[in-house]
Amino acid sequence: MKPILVYTLERTGTHFVSHCLNHIFNDLITTHNKNKDSTIGADINYKDYKVFVTVRDPKKTLTSSLLFGINENEYGNEEDLTLVVKQLIGRQIVYFNDILDNEDFYILSFEDFTTKTKDIFIKLAIDNDLSEIQKTKIKNNTFFDNPLSEILNSITTDKRRYPRDKSDKGVEDVQKTLELKEIKEYLSISESLYNKIIDRYNKQ
Repeated sequence: MKPILVYTLERTGTHFVSHCLNHIFNDLITTHNKNKDSTIGADINYKDYKVFVTVRDPKKTLTSSLLFGINENEYGNEEDLTLVVKQLIGRQIVYFNDILDNEDFYILSFEDFTTKTKDIFIKLAIDNDLSEIQKTKIKNNTFFDNPLSEILNSITTDKRRYPRDKSDKGVEDVQKTLELKEIKEYLSISESLYNKIIDRYNKQ
C-alpha cells in the first residue's frame, strides 16, 4: 500500500482517528492543512498516498472550533468572531472541494467513527484490502472497543481537548454569529459540498 496520509480539518476528529489508524499502520503522515508550516508541504501529490479524510457537519465543526477558541481566550470581540467564522468556512470549502476532486480519498464520518468505531474500522479494512494481520488488530485489539478511554488516558493527549470543556462560555455569542445573514449564506455553500460528500460516503 502507498504511504498513509490523514488529511483533516480541525475539530473533525483528527486526534481520535489518528489514534485509531496508528494501531493499524506505521509512519502515518497527519496534516490539518497542506499549506501549514511543519506539514509535508503545499506541493503534495495526493496520488502518491493512500489518503484518509474525516468529515463532520460544517455547523457543528464551526461551533466546536469557536467554543474552543473562546475558552482559550483567542477572540477579542464580536468582529473577531465573525472574521474567524468566515476564515473557517473558507477552509471548509477548500477542504470539501479537495475531497470531491479526489475520488480515491477514503472518507470517514465523524458521527460514525466516534460512535461505531470497531464496525467502521472493520469496514475500512475490508474496503482497503488490508492484510489479515491488520484486520486481526482491529478485531482483537480492545482499543477499538472503547478508543476514547485509551485516548483520555494517553500521556500524549492534549488535555485541553480531552475531556472537552463543557462550560457555557461563548455559546450565546457563537449562536448569534452563526445566525448572521452573511454567515448563513456563506455556510450554505459549505453545507452543500458536505452533503455531496456524505452521499459519496454512503455509497463507499
